[in-house]
Amino acid sequence: MERLPFFQWVAQRQRDLQTWLCLGLDPRPAWLLDDGRAGDNPWFAWGRRLLDATADVICCVKPNVAFYEAGGLQGLEGLRATVAYAHERGLPVILDAKRGDIGSTAEAYARACYEWLGADAVTLNPYLGRDAVEPFLRDGRGVFLLCHTSNPSAQEFQTLVAAGRPLYELVAERAMSWGSQIGLVVGATYPEAVERVRHVAPYAWLLLPGVGAQGGDPARVAQVAGSRAIVPVSRAIATAPESVRQPTTSPARHSGRSASCKPSVPPLRCHVRAHSTVWASSGR
Repeated sequence: MERLPFFQWVAQRQRDLQTWLCLGLDPRPAWLLDDGRAGDNPWFAWGRRLLDATADVICCVKPNVAFYEAGGLQGLEGLRATVAYAHERGLPVILDAKRGDIGSTAEAYARACYEWLGADAVTLNPYLGRDAVEPFLRDGRGVFLLCHTSNPSAQEFQTLVAAGRPLYELVAERAMSWGSQIGLVVGATYPEAVERVRHVAPYAWLLLPGVGAQGGDPARVAQVAGSRAIVPVSRAIATAPESVRQPTTSPARHSGRSASCKPSVPPLRCHVRAHSTVWASSGR
């Protein structure tokens, strides 16, 4: 079955499901489920369980390559199987790889991301300029360039003044001239940066990490981001009851169910629905 171009596919799911929520997959060995360990690939078994619990309440999925690479060959095979299964469930896949290189190396990265792993979009580092991005600009694919990231030390370089403006604003402005397939990564932990990037790039898709474990404010970010936004949530979902081998959070944290959840609804699914409800009602 032929797939829609990435951004069109995401937009369609957002309209149908009324959510910006994206499932982030950042697996740790301690989270892999006991029943998955008995199977062929525990990395895939863990991701499949999360996808089954969330497929009808998320607009896309974002596996982080680093965590699968840390699992060696088994981890990478698990990633490949997870991408394929996401497609079976009708989900577009953003490969969180943050690649950045030039010439034949960038071409090789693009082949690995798109042809071997089967991703629909990828995160990239724009520091090397346009020629490091061009190999990824294939028909139907999406690219998200790091603009203003969510980490505490993002401001060491990204807010330096260049030509009278913060560097991240220049990145956003220049990236928009590289093609319509380009989106921007802007940390939800810096809503003022989200607002300024949206002003510079009013029609760009924004990938907004930092909600959940990093403490970004959903209501504030939704207000300044406007439309064409994707909000990945990883740890807050991955550490919910039933999603990890040993729960890493207090049961009290998850004891309050959403009003829409019945006692018969599994805790993990109820937890995901609660996140989805936030993004269905936060200014959309």
